[in-house]
Amino acid sequence: MSVTILKWLGRKADLAIDETIKAGIGVAKWSAVAAFAGGLAADLAKLASYILPF
Repeated sequence: MSVTILKWLGRKADLAIDETIKAGIGVAKWSAVAAFAGGLAADLAKLASYILPF
């Protein structure tokens, strides 16, 4: 009985680790997208300052 419980706990721990890794990858992707968007916005603002006479 205890071997069965240990196997079950092992599978649950493995699943928890897998889900944590997946979530981390998703966060990293969105962080990269946010950084790209921020850089693009800064570049567009700089371009606008050259083109438009504020």
